[in-house]
Amino acid sequence: NVLSVPRNFVVLRNDKYVVYKAESASLGRDGNYTPVEVQLGIRDGINVEILSGAQEGDCLVKPGRKAEGSRKD
Repeated sequence: NVLSVPRNFVVLRNDKYVVYKAESASLGRDGNYTPVEVQLGIRDGINVEILSGAQEGDCLVKPGRKAEGSRKD
């Protein structure tokens, strides 16, 4: 199984790739997000494989959007 997220969830920040994770019980609706550095794998132009840094079930947030869960393909 492969953990993947839409490519627009991944941001280049200070020469590192990060995703934003909702940390609170409100799943990000309160605007509390933590940047998490991730290592990327295969990219198909739509989705990006996450090798490390985020896990299945993490509530990841597209910059400027509400929280969504990551998924395994």
